[in-house]
Amino acid sequence: MKKHFLTKTLTLLVALALFTALFAACVPDTNPEVNTPYAIPENLSVNVEIFEGAALLGTISNDTLDNLTQEVVTLTTTNSNDVQTTVSYVAYAISDILEELNITLPAAITSVKTLATDNYDTSFTMTTFENSYLSIGFEEEDAFVEDTKTKNDKLIIQAPRFISDKTSASSNSVTKMVSKIVINPVQAYAIPEGLTADVDIYDGETLLGTVTNEILEDVFQQIVTMTIIKNDNPTVSNYVSYSMNDIFAALEITLPETITSVQVTAADDYSKVYDITSFAASYLTIGFQDEGAFAEDEDALRFLSDKNSSSSGSIIKSAVEVVINPAD
Repeated sequence: MKKHFLTKTLTLLVALALFTALFAACVPDTNPEVNTPYAIPENLSVNVEIFEGAALLGTISNDTLDNLTQEVVTLTTTNSNDVQTTVSYVAYAISDILEELNITLPAAITSVKTLATDNYDTSFTMTTFENSYLSIGFEEEDAFVEDTKTKNDKLIIQAPRFISDKTSASSNSVTKMVSKIVINPVQAYAIPEGLTADVDIYDGETLLGTVTNEILEDVFQQIVTMTIIKNDNPTVSNYVSYSMNDIFAALEITLPETITSVQVTAADDYSKVYDITSFAASYLTIGFQDEGAFAEDEDALRFLSDKNSSSSGSIIKSAVEVVINPAD
């Protein structure tokens, strides 16, 4: 009797164990921390600047996203032709990005504007980033798909995209090729009537393009604050500026793969060579911001070789020529 009871008990325990294992295998994994995130594509270099007005708060990079939880955000949107599309984006929450960058948002958000790498801008009436995301690609049939298209035999990378509101049904809630996110955008200062921009950009002896007033008017204007120390005395200046990389984009200039130095020449023929390998911290200025108002600069356009420098030698007044990789 005892042997028969023991046999039945063991049989029940084995059956229960098998049922438990089978049930566990059928239940979907809802813990996002155990899912392996998709790798950011090797050809995608994330470089999205976040501004409040004209002031830079921080920059999103690949390294920023590597530290964050990745999500799949599915949107079903309808365009102006009443065509409905469902897309699953591989994305990161803007709120997580802001926290990672230690960015404190203003007390009130009234609107947000995004700028694309081709300077196309989109405005959103929004007061929070609660449902906002930055995407790096798509998920289709449980696999990652790069966000690219081919035009005239040229591969165009359309990521990262800004998703303003994941609950929106409008296709206009998503913008592509985002390079800037501007919180509470402000009106740009007008270029002074007496200032005529005329800065030639060269690669060696080859003219790549010329910076004019019209070019600057198409480029995002920002305030760059520099502290110059001379004879142990610091001087703080708020320059009304334009990023050199944004200027190159507006001129459709492709920089050489390797930059070893840059020579800048002023209107009085004074020139200086800078040992810089990129223009990531370089700007052209048209004036100053003083107590919230524009102040003219008789020495504009200034070239700022490195906004992080504290040396007065990092600035050239009245710049008229920028030569990348000048001949020896």
